[in-house]
Amino acid sequence: MRIAVIVADVGPSAGGLYYSVHALSRGIAKAGDTVEVFAMGTYPREVFEHWAPLVPQAFPIVGPQAYRYAPGMCEVVEAFRPDVIHVHGLWMYSSWIALKVSNKLNCPLIVSPRGMLDGWALQNSAWKKKIMSLLQENRFLRRVDCFHALNQSEMDSIRALGYQQSICVIPNGTDLPSDSEVASREEDKSKKRLIFIGRIHPKKGIPNLLEAWAKLQKANASALKEWVLEIYGWDDGNHLEGYLKLADELEICETVTWPGSVYGADKAEVLREAHAFILPSFSEGLPMSVVEAWAYGLPVIMTPECNLPEGFSAGAAIRVSTAIEDISTGLLGLVSMDPSAYSEMSQAARRLAEASFSWDEQVRRLAEVYRWVLRRGEKPLVVRG
Repeated sequence: MRIAVIVADVGPSAGGLYYSVHALSRGIAKAGDTVEVFAMGTYPREVFEHWAPLVPQAFPIVGPQAYRYAPGMCEVVEAFRPDVIHVHGLWMYSSWIALKVSNKLNCPLIVSPRGMLDGWALQNSAWKKKIMSLLQENRFLRRVDCFHALNQSEMDSIRALGYQQSICVIPNGTDLPSDSEVASREEDKSKKRLIFIGRIHPKKGIPNLLEAWAKLQKANASALKEWVLEIYGWDDGNHLEGYLKLADELEICETVTWPGSVYGADKAEVLREAHAFILPSFSEGLPMSVVEAWAYGLPVIMTPECNLPEGFSAGAAIRVSTAIEDISTGLLGLVSMDPSAYSEMSQAARRLAEASFSWDEQVRRLAEVYRWVLRRGEKPLVVRG
């Protein structure tokens, strides 16, 4: 098979796609198929090192960054003569390219919305998306042969918009660290570290997290005396300055730090040394950061909007809403946990990652979908409709 993978951004600013699209594409290529990754933008050398052995073809952007128009890209994708086109993400020039090339070559089109069709995402910059829908996105989405949803919730969002095409449900995965790489934390005498890793953006619930941390610190300072909150990530939309000001006003700067972005080996070290993870998000597709945290045996505090209900049922996560009071209650539950309960939750997290979120399994499922849309295999169990 010749697979054209089209993604707007192959750099770290793509968030979870930086890891998930790479892992899926690398896995398909490793199995023997030809995979070519096409992207818009210019990137430093270390980005291409991350994608090795794949070498993305990246095209400079002209005009507004949000649309990511890249002249010359469409012709190169067409010249590749793909058997299947797989697009990750929506509302950009990538949709127009995929629509044009799939129609011209009559090849199957698979689209991974990556959470961009859920209610919260559609309301964000809604007027721009309505314009884009009229110009290209409606035609593009009607042309799709199979949607790729990360979970049941995303599939429901796609169906709610009226799309009746087949949908395959394949979650994100993670590269599992060895048991020796996952350090024992129970006897660590240093400060316990609750971490957040992701975009610094209102969608992630950071303001409410700060308010909840301050609320707990004020009401029960002794509960937090052994803990620090570390917020890792990049400033998406110039929100960081306001959050730093909020932390100062709440008088929590001594227990809340902002180390910046973290990737690769540095990110793995942060996960090894952390004690728990938090994501009080308003909207997610399927957050890579939570799955990675589980792989390192980290208990997680998260909202149902993270779309990982198996974390609650497996005892690997504490459920909170996006409300300040609820987040504060969840924090108290974590920091008050006795060592045996913490150990049980940590082990549950690791087991869940091993059983449900290995990349090998997700790659196998996606390869079956590719063969099916090409009429070279039976309909996979992960395909609905």
